[in-house]
Amino acid sequence: MPQAARPRADNDKDRSAKAQEQEFKRARGAISCAECRRLKLKCDKTVPCSSCKRRGCESICPNGSLTTGQGTRFILADTDRLHRKIAEMSDRIRHLEDALAMLQSSVTREPHPLLSRELLAVKSGLELHSAAMRKADYTSAEDPGGDEEEEQGIDAFGTLAVRDDGAATFYGRSAGSESLLLDEQPVPAPPALRPDGGGALLPPSILRLSASFPAAPGDAGHDRELIEEYLPPWPRARELCELYLEAAPWFFGAVTRRQLIEELLPLFYSEAEAARPPPPPAPAGPDAGLASS
Repeated sequence: MPQAARPRADNDKDRSAKAQEQEFKRARGAISCAECRRLKLKCDKTVPCSSCKRRGCESICPNGSLTTGQGTRFILADTDRLHRKIAEMSDRIRHLEDALAMLQSSVTREPHPLLSRELLAVKSGLELHSAAMRKADYTSAEDPGGDEEEEQGIDAFGTLAVRDDGAATFYGRSAGSESLLLDEQPVPAPPALRPDGGGALLPPSILRLSASFPAAPGDAGHDRELIEEYLPPWPRARELCELYLEAAPWFFGAVTRRQLIEELLPLFYSEAEAARPPPPPAPAGPDAGLASS
């Protein structure tokens, strides 16, 4: 057995040396990159090459290559892998921000320019949801006929009304969805929720933001200070966040618990910043091992 295993180890060593030599040649521009070789494309042997730039995969040139999945779908375009990669990069950004904050606090009390509120929000995924909602609104505005066709299709099925006692009434195809308005009665608001002056609880600008959630309007920047004035105290905010994390993910997973607790709340509450878990200790390098010995 040892004699049979030795040639196999030699072959693996030879293949590894050959692969390393090919990587060096690709880095020097002596041979085509791995992706152009896989797709049998003409490569200009630059790093990154024009073919990889044109296909949007210049980050893997010259030695990396994409792996095809089902059909022509690439693994790097898979949603799950992209989300995992984004989560890993967000964690890495958070650790670097914590280390930078600790270093800055040891030098001066002034906050570091890279730790401003706008830059801290870069790693948040809320902008992705807002962009998707804005795109959907823009598409619906361009094609208003689609909504009309959808409403006509809904009315074609008729209307079935179910009352509180469990009895049901089918109005048929001749009755539109407007028949549901016949039994509706205005529900008075509880006295505790009505303001003394009879007006709205919140300013109109904040009410517009609530109505457009999760896609914020483009002119919402000047309302930030006004929103912060209406934020609840920290105990109530923490209670509301726990209620959201228990109920909302069942039908709307805008943010995860980690994003809410570690990214969003510390932007507005100092108590949340103090309650954040400490960053993991940095791995000890070889110098630390020599010093301990």
